[in-house]
Amino acid sequence: MITQQEWVLKTVLKCGTLDLQMLDDIQYDIGDIVDVLIEDDALSLNSILDEVFRQGQDDLQSAYDERLADMHIELEDNPDGEEIKEQIAELEALNIDADMRWYTNCLDTNVYLENLEIYKKYLESEIETIETNMGFSFS
Repeated sequence: MITQQEWVLKTVLKCGTLDLQMLDDIQYDIGDIVDVLIEDDALSLNSILDEVFRQGQDDLQSAYDERLADMHIELEDNPDGEEIKEQIAELEALNIDADMRWYTNCLDTNVYLENLEIYKKYLESEIETIETNMGFSFS
């Protein structure tokens, strides 16, 4: 038997009671996300998860940009560094907008990052933080 609170939440978020558990693992500020979605009259569990993944994508882009900038500084300090040139080329071949995709459908929700092994090679701790914040791991 579900509680009144669960009934209200599942009705407002257009989901099942088991789906609500996905919210517990999200570390991003749900309050900010919900406020924007209410303002846009777009509140549902799936829209919350979409926003969580967009924030994860933004965080990944920021970490990527920072790492690439650091590598360019390294290259300036060592202009003959072939290894750093190869690493920069490997990173610059990535496209976060194209590589990160997600599907939101309550319990069937998933997030995918193509070239995950390359991203982890350069951004392992950042990837772990993003996964923790989203409450989902990349597949």
